[in-house]
Amino acid sequence: MKQSFYDFKPLKNTVRDRVIALILLLLLAMAISPCRLNAQVIPPSHPDLLLTSFSYPTAYFTNNDIISLGSSNYLMAFDWKSGGNVDNVWVQDNSGNSTNVSINNCDFFSDIAIGCMMNSGTPQYYLAVIYQNNSQEVKLGIYTINNVGTSGISLMSVAGSPFSLSQTGVIAGNPRIAAFANPTGQSVNGFPALDRMVVSWDEQSGGNSLGKSSIFPVNTPSSVTSNITTINSSATGIFLEDVAGSFDFNQNAYVAYYVGRNTDSMFLFTYNLNSGTVTKAFVANTTGYSEAKIAAMSFFNPALITNPWIIVASKPTSTSEQDIHFFNQSNPGGVNCSITIPCILDAFEFSVSAGLGVSIGPVSSYANRNYTLSWVGVGNRLISRSVDAVTGGISTMFPDYYQINYPNDFYQSTKGVIATSACSNSGEYLLSSWIDNPNQNIFYKVSQSTALYKPTGIRPVAENSVCIIYPNPANDKLFIRSDSKIEKLYICDVLGKRIKTSSYVRLGNNSLSVNVSTLASGIYQIQVVTVNGIINKKFSVVH
Repeated sequence: MKQSFYDFKPLKNTVRDRVIALILLLLLAMAISPCRLNAQVIPPSHPDLLLTSFSYPTAYFTNNDIISLGSSNYLMAFDWKSGGNVDNVWVQDNSGNSTNVSINNCDFFSDIAIGCMMNSGTPQYYLAVIYQNNSQEVKLGIYTINNVGTSGISLMSVAGSPFSLSQTGVIAGNPRIAAFANPTGQSVNGFPALDRMVVSWDEQSGGNSLGKSSIFPVNTPSSVTSNITTINSSATGIFLEDVAGSFDFNQNAYVAYYVGRNTDSMFLFTYNLNSGTVTKAFVANTTGYSEAKIAAMSFFNPALITNPWIIVASKPTSTSEQDIHFFNQSNPGGVNCSITIPCILDAFEFSVSAGLGVSIGPVSSYANRNYTLSWVGVGNRLISRSVDAVTGGISTMFPDYYQINYPNDFYQSTKGVIATSACSNSGEYLLSSWIDNPNQNIFYKVSQSTALYKPTGIRPVAENSVCIIYPNPANDKLFIRSDSKIEKLYICDVLGKRIKTSSYVRLGNNSLSVNVSTLASGIYQIQVVTVNGIINKKFSVVH
């Protein structure tokens, strides 16, 4: 006879035995408790914010973007399609200063991204809008964002904008755009510059589906037309549906990722700007699927994790689940991990976003390890959930479902009405926006890592932590001591590129030593990862 968990032998009626029995029951209850297995839907803890109201009957296809400005400030951009073939573009900072423009003769599809870089010692911000016009041509509008942080904030179209991307007379569509964060370049407000952008679109010619792309510096946008590359020239009907950009620290290269799909399969295309090579990898069967989206962390520091997942493609497989596919930087040619996430609430109209990841260059470092999936659930509820970039599974730090909007706020539409973006230059904030068509309103909500509707999993630079390295200069060994527990360390050259060296020796929770005798004389960086954040220090080696 099999013995169940409940077939305990009677215990003697003593105080000790009663205590033992109670402990056993508590352990059993903990082992089978469903509270960690069945995640809860957590309601929002702050109100929805009204961006604007509109007078036309219906709005479609909202997109957004957000970047950190430092000192708890941020800059947001929104666009949405309204009646009369008008694309509405709105820019607003955290103080409520806003400006907007309208793009006429815009068909259904459009996308936006914010860029920034230094200009004569002053931050210069850019807004890029890629769209399909009524003639089914793809255009790119570039604007400078001026007087950010003041009531005089404004948008000014740059010379030559809008730029024509698709060939004349060719049917084009699926316009998408993303900004690159450059962890090794200049700093803007203490964050990596968003100094380049990548655009993608499809062209149909002679029965072929041609996936096109261009990568261009934000301060010379006219080069977008001369940098056009064919990503997919196959005649098998593969359409590019989304694009993401990252910075490969090991290769010191910008890398763009594209998710493409035909009636049967989904593919990942990888384009290395340095080498000019394009690789293609099969992702999954997609029969019956409707859309694919992709996001990438600019570089997730492998010093912090075992498997540096940096890319995710999301695809709803049914109304109750989504497929998530992860790719590892060390093996970009294939799928490294695939999981299916139960959505509990019906999943249609979805979004996926990612923050910076971790920079190990000369600018501020962040440790964002969560991708964010968002979708529309039953009862007009907008839901998000965190996926861990380390494990390729549900975030153990934030395992629950997070409701973005309040239950009493209306939400109703038929096309692409939810959008989420994490800060491309930090991951510090998460922005969501959605359209309330019955009441002709557009709402948004910004989340930080501390609470609110979806924690972003940021581990910032430990600015107030104490870390001592000695001797400096070093010859044989370098000793590191911190006031916080040290988890790992990472040695880089002055440009932030990883250097292989002998493993460190732990002298205690808060102190380590590392052998630097094999390093050539010169200046280096050391990144100390503590429980309270990341500390960057410079040291020199002299032999």
